[in-house]
Amino acid sequence: MFKKINRNKLLFFGLQILLGIIMSLWIYSTPLWDDDFEPARYLNVWQMLLQTKVDYFNWNGRIVGQTLFRFLASGNQIIVSILDGFMFVLLTVLVYMLSVGRKHKTINNLGYISVLLALMISIPVFGQTILWRAGAGNYLWVTTINLLFVTLYTNDNYLETSKPITKSIQVFIFVILALLSGLGSENTSGGTILFLLIYSVYNYKKHKKINIYKIIGMASLVIGYIVLILAPGAKIRTIAGMGKEYYDTPLIMRIIRGLYQVNSTINHFYVPLILLTVLLGVWTYNHRDSKLSFAYGITWILSGYAIIYALSFSPMGQDGGRPFFGGIIYILIGLFNLAPTDDDFTIGKGTTYIKQLAITGILISSFVLLPNGFYDSLKASKAINMRYTYIERNAKKANEDKKIIQVPPLSYYPQTKYSVNYQLEDIKFGENSWPNNLYDSFFKIRGITLPN
Repeated sequence: MFKKINRNKLLFFGLQILLGIIMSLWIYSTPLWDDDFEPARYLNVWQMLLQTKVDYFNWNGRIVGQTLFRFLASGNQIIVSILDGFMFVLLTVLVYMLSVGRKHKTINNLGYISVLLALMISIPVFGQTILWRAGAGNYLWVTTINLLFVTLYTNDNYLETSKPITKSIQVFIFVILALLSGLGSENTSGGTILFLLIYSVYNYKKHKKINIYKIIGMASLVIGYIVLILAPGAKIRTIAGMGKEYYDTPLIMRIIRGLYQVNSTINHFYVPLILLTVLLGVWTYNHRDSKLSFAYGITWILSGYAIIYALSFSPMGQDGGRPFFGGIIYILIGLFNLAPTDDDFTIGKGTTYIKQLAITGILISSFVLLPNGFYDSLKASKAINMRYTYIERNAKKANEDKKIIQVPPLSYYPQTKYSVNYQLEDIKFGENSWPNNLYDSFFKIRGITLPN
């Protein structure tokens, strides 16, 4: 038995190392795009940090994600790729620990692989949220920080040590993670607060011991969130993108319009997810021995849908792209909590069939989607790199002649969500237009435009 457990652990950590290497290489082979060029304008780290302050008051309240993205885009790309790659690994491990892992006394490698593949095929615009440095900072890193905080908050043994120095370190880490989680994302951080409030109320009703440090952590989370949603820059950005007339529309009409757009997106892309949620929820309620485990899974799912439907209050982001990232992750955690396991289900042929059907569905979907997505991503990256080589080759002469570089269209445009520039803006006519103007500082040129 000892050897078997060791082999399980060895395989578990081996899978993570292999995944980290694959993701790091994939990210390293993915070129910068659009917003990734923006940090080239800053001469040092201090200027990047000052820009965070400018963002908060003039453009974007998401200071955590924006700061992370600037470091990712401007840092040594070998180191950045490794950090991003293993941050994705941490995301998969946290999703596993909060779902399949909490229901098993030993490591479940098949469960971990199922979680990994489900994430790979379900994450919205994978290239934008994982491979793109700007997206990784604002979505991959921010969501992982939120899940890490939730993992510590729901761990009954955390903050229970009697060693003063150890406890001080734990409290410091806990409060910092709480603040970063609250400051992370308007909708995902809100979903985290909702989940932990429900979790805390349930523990209170069960007369569980109240840990004062977890109350401090929750307060820090809420304070961070309040600072985020009160950012003055949010309104300025909305006016810049939507026009002043956006605020001329009554609030209730803006919410109804946002709700309509979210519902349209869900109707177009996520009806199978809703059906799966309902079917698995009904099945689990009638077959799970522990109703507490059922409630835990449902709470994750409710928090996930709340993250998505919170976009009804937003001026943009209802199209199922990057802002859906946290919501889909939370829903997946809930679904894996509801999924049948031998530990907490009434065993029967029906339960076995459900498990086999779910695993088979994940494997088939992965086989169909992932190879094509990876190939599409590599082709798109190659086309982008060819453009950058063209710019670099012509930069010196263009600067000497004081001319704008005319750049031909990309030789290949992405077809799947796994490419970094899928559904993102490309350069256009006019050297002063966005994102053309981002290329100037990075390539040290006077400007670029499409050919006439």
